[in-house]
Amino acid sequence: TLLNLMMKMTNKKYVELATIRPNLAVEIKYRRALSKIIKMMVDDINAKIVKEYSTQEPKIAMDENIPQEFNTVIGKVFDYWHKAFDSISGVFAKTFIDAVDNHNYVQNLGAIKKLNNIDNLTENLTVRFSKESKQVLETKQAIIQEQINLITEIPVKYKSQVNQSVFEAITRGRDMKFLRQELEQINTVTKNRAKLIAKNQIDYATGVINLARASDLGFTHSKWKHSSASKVPRKSHKEANNQIFETAKGCLIDGEYIVPGQKINCNCYTVVVMEI
Repeated sequence: TLLNLMMKMTNKKYVELATIRPNLAVEIKYRRALSKIIKMMVDDINAKIVKEYSTQEPKIAMDENIPQEFNTVIGKVFDYWHKAFDSISGVFAKTFIDAVDNHNYVQNLGAIKKLNNIDNLTENLTVRFSKESKQVLETKQAIIQEQINLITEIPVKYKSQVNQSVFEAITRGRDMKFLRQELEQINTVTKNRAKLIAKNQIDYATGVINLARASDLGFTHSKWKHSSASKVPRKSHKEANNQIFETAKGCLIDGEYIVPGQKINCNCYTVVVMEI
């Protein structure tokens, strides 16, 4: 890239700080908590849908108009879970991001101390690092809001899919077996969202918070590191391996500036570098 070419031309050399990787224990704890509330929602909504559909099935088979009670019952249970997810999303998000930040803090402190007093900077960096950073706090708040949005979208997407299946079953006069099969497919996808959200968000949150801390300490550049964990790696991400980019800007990949872990299923990670 142009940036790397310029660095070579000026003979700049960089030393890598220790790699800060996501905490698997935090990811598992978050995934289990999110999975639990999703399962509670799915089981409750399914039970009420099946019960109401069984009651109305004779009329559905006869192509009769379905009483308003059906929509009322389903609407009420969805409203309940929308409110439930709204109420817990803030706590879930903050608990998760705080855990990521705590891990990041400890790992970064150790990374700084391993610099072996290069240019006598270690002690100064440690003192500055220990102070509360406005940039880190703002970064954390932004990620927490992203988390809240992801969590509150779960029942919204679930409702849309369920309503479509129920509508199809009613309009086609299908039996309970058909509806159960449709709901089971939707349930599987919905439950898997917890795993997807937890994995993607811990990678992203770890990287972004790490970059915020690095930027606050005056580290202007970072290195993109490609992970071999993905079965189908993105070609552009693989080609970006070891590419140095401006910490505050991100790495230019596929026409946009991004950071490792930002894209869905991106397992790449960041290594902060210091010019020597």
